[in-house]
Amino acid sequence: MTDRTLRTAQAYLAAQAKSLDHEEGEAPPGRFVTISRQAGARAGSIAKALAALLTERHVGRADAAWTVFDQEILHKIIEANEFPESLVHDLEKRDVAPLEGILTDLFGVWPSAYDLLSETSKMIRHLSQLGNAIVIGRAGNIVTRQLPGGLHVRLVGSFFRRVRNLREGTDLGPHEAEKKLDGIDARRRKYLKRYFEKDIDDPLGYDLVVNTDRLSLEGCARILADALDAKTTT
Repeated sequence: MTDRTLRTAQAYLAAQAKSLDHEEGEAPPGRFVTISRQAGARAGSIAKALAALLTERHVGRADAAWTVFDQEILHKIIEANEFPESLVHDLEKRDVAPLEGILTDLFGVWPSAYDLLSETSKMIRHLSQLGNAIVIGRAGNIVTRQLPGGLHVRLVGSFFRRVRNLREGTDLGPHEAEKKLDGIDARRRKYLKRYFEKDIDDPLGYDLVVNTDRLSLEGCARILADALDAKTTT
């Protein structure tokens, strides 16, 4: 994560906190978007285009720009809890046996995966309640399901195009890119299955499933923005 990305996330939180401090009465539900994605479906670029469009359209809170949260979520949790930096990808990469979780809770040798999962979920719900947030990954659609004002999206694409997208700007060969893509998708699928007992590919878990193969970034952003506008906050 770049310093610029972290500064953007910090500026968002500062602006939202200041706004809430000066707001009288009960705040309306925040508008937010969660994005689940297949590897190589251009989620990061689409989310940035969506944030710019929603800000331009003055959707949600008028006093704060829309902001994308991906790795920022874990970095803020790690910073707040003084966890080791190596935990950034911990939940996706480690096979956590129930016994390990019990032992770490008893002896405090290592923060358990379930502790990190709990803190991650709390942060996602907090950002979503503040509003003007686009949360990528981390089962955002599941942990915010009961919150009003959200749009839950799944971005998909053909294997060939996703491999091509993954290779752009890198020196990855075709075989290496295919292996990496399969590994990322497998970890994300396992993450939802292990911790939430959900199938990441179940379309009923989302308000909208978008095939990004033949859509421009701006085209995808318009579709998602229109869907957010069409969805009620209840």
